[in-house]
Amino acid sequence: MAAKSGKEHIEKAVKYILEPDARQGRQREPIWILGVEHPGAQDHSRASSPEPKSKKGHAHTRLIDLSHGPQWPEEFYYDYTSRLWMAYRSDFAPIPDSFLRELEAPSSKSPSDRMPGSMPTIDTGLTCDTGWGCMLRTSQSLLANTLVHLHLGRDWRRPQAAQRTAEYATYVQIVSWFMDTPSPKAPFSVHRMALAGKDLGKGVGQWFGPATAAGAIKTLVQAFPDAKLGVALSEDSSLYQVDVYEASGGTDAWGKKPVLVLMGLRLGLEDVNPLYHETIKMLFTLPQTVGIAGGRPSSSYYFVGFQADSLFYLDPHYTRPAVSFKDKTPVADTEAEAETDEPAEEQLTPEQAYFVDAYTPEELGTYHCDQPKKLLLSSLDPSMLLGFLVRDEADWKDLRERLGKLPQTIFSVVDERPQWDACDFDDDEDGF
Repeated sequence: MAAKSGKEHIEKAVKYILEPDARQGRQREPIWILGVEHPGAQDHSRASSPEPKSKKGHAHTRLIDLSHGPQWPEEFYYDYTSRLWMAYRSDFAPIPDSFLRELEAPSSKSPSDRMPGSMPTIDTGLTCDTGWGCMLRTSQSLLANTLVHLHLGRDWRRPQAAQRTAEYATYVQIVSWFMDTPSPKAPFSVHRMALAGKDLGKGVGQWFGPATAAGAIKTLVQAFPDAKLGVALSEDSSLYQVDVYEASGGTDAWGKKPVLVLMGLRLGLEDVNPLYHETIKMLFTLPQTVGIAGGRPSSSYYFVGFQADSLFYLDPHYTRPAVSFKDKTPVADTEAEAETDEPAEEQLTPEQAYFVDAYTPEELGTYHCDQPKKLLLSSLDPSMLLGFLVRDEADWKDLRERLGKLPQTIFSVVDERPQWDACDFDDDEDGF
């Protein structure tokens, strides 16, 4: 085990040395981040760049002073650092050695209130996911940014300080959904992701593969209506339109919900076949893309874009203390709201006002990465999970058309599941 660990550290060190210089944005080629194109390095001053706009059209306060430090193109840097980043955490409440359905039960019951024959919950003792949770964290990142795109818009950018707006409250609430606690108010926490994986055959503390990660996301999203999202999964490199419609709440046509489409792929044995390199880059130009989570055990990354022959990614392999979850139910106090002299852009609900003040900018800052990282496309692991956010039927038809124009076919999209006749199967044959 020690020899294997040493070999992995050496491999990571070599890969780091061979990686493109991700500390200086010197390349002039355009940059694509989750369906949005940004200019590469320019000769003129970055000060002339327009202020990014929020979904409602008002300019955000700059998060970081870009007049010094890493010389990245400003539009790209502000976009990249606004993406939600889920990474290893430590010192969170132990993950229980139970099942997801048991975690969802009220925790206030005394031993005498339990059902006859039930056993008290036993903790796994795991209070940190370092070493085993990287695919879990990259899957969280993919889902978190999907929810940001859905509820805030793709052009949303992270502000510097708390703002008394519904938009800012929504941002904080989305982050809280992923905090490291077994509370039902954090429906996508490491605790629930791990136990959803356990229901799919992965023990708590075992590394997730793309299929387990996709299944866990679907289970948790379906159990949380406030996400206002459906999830459709591919099977054996095939995606069925009927499954997408069903996830939207419809049958033969689109229902009422947007859908996160997840496609698990393997594009090679040890490395991605170079034949697929251009196709992978093209995926990041699609307006529906929400990124790629992938990699092998101990080296999964969340890929968000590309420039030339390198991919931009968020790295989960940084361990920080868990942010303390504020499990408090806001109480309506309309009179107190009416008496405040503080100018506000919007009239907030008690819940929105609660989230605006719940966490400090420093705490929220740990969910963003301010150091862009790049990986040569040739170093990409062939095992990956692709994500696409489809908002309505027109968006779905547009995605199908764009996927059909990719340089190489990496999966198929068909209308219906195949219908198998009974004669297609013979119990007397032993061909497998």
